[in-house]
Amino acid sequence: MSAGPPLFEVQSTRHLRGSLLVVCGEIDLVTAPRLQAYLDDAIASDVGDLLIDLAGVSYIDSTGLHVLLAAHCELDARGRRLEVGAVSTQVGRLFEVCGVQTLLAATPTSHGAAEALPRAANEATRAG
Repeated sequence: MSAGPPLFEVQSTRHLRGSLLVVCGEIDLVTAPRLQAYLDDAIASDVGDLLIDLAGVSYIDSTGLHVLLAAHCELDARGRRLEVGAVSTQVGRLFEVCGVQTLLAATPTSHGAAEALPRAANEATRAG
């Protein structure tokens, strides 16, 4: 019997210019608190922006969306950014329907947010 895709998994990486979370599976009432814990840890690190790759997320409900928006507000209050560097088609559609695609800077891509972190660092260096 083969195992299916994970119901929920997060990989966290810290960089000089911020943190990257790569999320896979489903974000719902059951898994949103686990995502919240990763977000809280990244916010508490007090280092740079937070990029999230949601390309591997197959489902997100309003609880998951709330967790992302709360993290955006918390980071914004600290002068930092939450950027969603990649989304699955399903997540992108939810962001569009809810009108948050601009707020979370979501960009559907198969490359993922990992590529955005060095680019964001280079842009910040050039802008400063």
